[in-house]
Amino acid sequence: MAHVLTFPLGRRKSRWPRALKPASAILIAAVVVIALRMAASPPAPANAAALPAPPPVSADVVGSARVIDGDGLWVEGVEIRLSGVDAFELRQTCGDLACGVDARRALHRMVADRTVACRFLEQDRYGRQVSTCSVDGIDVGAVLVREGHALAYTRYSTAYVDEEAAARADRAGAWAGEVVAPSDWRRARA
Repeated sequence: MAHVLTFPLGRRKSRWPRALKPASAILIAAVVVIALRMAASPPAPANAAALPAPPPVSADVVGSARVIDGDGLWVEGVEIRLSGVDAFELRQTCGDLACGVDARRALHRMVADRTVACRFLEQDRYGRQVSTCSVDGIDVGAVLVREGHALAYTRYSTAYVDEEAAARADRAGAWAGEVVAPSDWRRARA
């Protein structure tokens, strides 16, 4: 006679006591409901009434920026060329100053970890959006020119002529060295 192995029939014994099964199911359901409600409408901060409403934004593109050079950046996938500004080229020097690198660093300091708002004025021959941009309501081009990291690009705009005159008078930024207009510097290398 052959020996036959038999296995016990029936349900496997649970590690949870029977009394805890309904309670754990209710707890899990409650956690899921709370998580869904929070995801649908996150709670307001405790001091929400004390926070001022953000100013209305009048811009064509708003978001974080990535700096290309002293007068160019990407904002939310759009290549921007700052209007009325001619920043020093990356390899350009002004006497002993690395004014091109300084211009890029200055723009980076202004836009890093901040929201940039740009209004498109036109598209240039390279497909970039020529724009005026601001951070916290401050005109980025005006700051670059006033700090001596760029010149007013009077070939296209007279918007920053006063800022350039003030930077020259104060010998700010590149004006502390020997300044060659970026357009002349580019032309000499073409």
